Amino acid sequence: SEFMTIFTYKGKSQFTDPYFLASRIGLYIIAGLLIDSLYATSKANGATPQGLIIVIAVIFITVFITAIITIIYIPGLIIDKPVFIRESNDGCYRTISYVCANFLIEAIGVACSSIGYTSV
Repeated sequence: SEFMTIFTYKGKSQFTDPYFLASRIGLYIIAGLLIDSLYATSKANGATPQGLIIVIAVIFITVFITAIITIIYIPGLIIDKPVFIRESNDGCYRTISYVCANFLIEAIGVACSSIGYTSV
């Protein structure tokens, strides 16, 4: 079907692209290493007021870094838009097939980055 065609073609090209791998997976692993190396303290420090401030700072920085990393996705979406419009107007595929294939490709990338981020 057209979904499998889009998924196979685009997925294969995306997962061999160094930019895609670096932006979707690599940056999260680096962010995990950065947070671990900057704020790794002993468990006893969490019981003190200063330890609580460090825990709050880690939570804030984790949310902030992951929000900054998602900004990298926007140029990829802007670059893909004219190609999508041209190919969908030519009747190459339906919009739902394209959206589902892109969702599955991004979901695989998110799963890999989540595993890498949490295992660091």
